[in-house]
Amino acid sequence: MTIPAEGEVLLDRTITAGGKGIYLDRLLVEGERLRLYYSLPGQQGDFPAYLPDFRLEDKEGRPLGYSRNFWENETGRIEISLTDPGQRELTLSLAAVGEKLPDVVFDRIPAEN
Repeated sequence: MTIPAEGEVLLDRTITAGGKGIYLDRLLVEGERLRLYYSLPGQQGDFPAYLPDFRLEDKEGRPLGYSRNFWENETGRIEISLTDPGQRELTLSLAAVGEKLPDVVFDRIPAEN
């Protein structure tokens, strides 16, 4: 995809991976920062059962930024800080669809004073 220097790109498409659906809503461009908004059809509640791992790459497959994932109100957001802000021809790849790990309760060991 070719992204603008600023503004919003409507994606409006659903992709599937591993039998799981991911709806790509839009991509917001603010200088060196990109925000990809998505949702997971059928996933409701505070945190979904799985999360996609998106990667932004150039034509040669090299990563173009560092990303952080957020989830709130049944909407996912990935914020990507570009390492090469001049690069506008990008490939958005789905690297994996991760399952949420079960909640783990660790033993607490009291510290001695």
